[in-house]
Amino acid sequence: MKTSSTTPRPSRKTSSTTAAKATPAEKKVTAPRTRRTAAKKAIPAVDVLAAAGSELISIEAVRVRAYEIYLRRDGQGDELSDWLQAEQELLVQAG
Repeated sequence: MKTSSTTPRPSRKTSSTTAAKATPAEKKVTAPRTRRTAAKKAIPAVDVLAAAGSELISIEAVRVRAYEIYLRRDGQGDELSDWLQAEQELLVQAG
């Protein structure tokens, strides 16, 4: 029968225990961390007032017209530009 002799393992010292602690003057000063947030997209107004009168243009009408413009361009381009162009066209029609 074999008996195994166990020897105690040497203690592991980490660099934090062996290094001297930094004084407040030696500590590296860093800027506080800021939380990054996603860029907020422009939210269109629920209704757009016509410049010429007090008529309201519904958001649904602008959405449909912007989609028509998008289809006319074969799906290429900028959705914000389509939206603004649709608003402009509908305002001209209403005025």
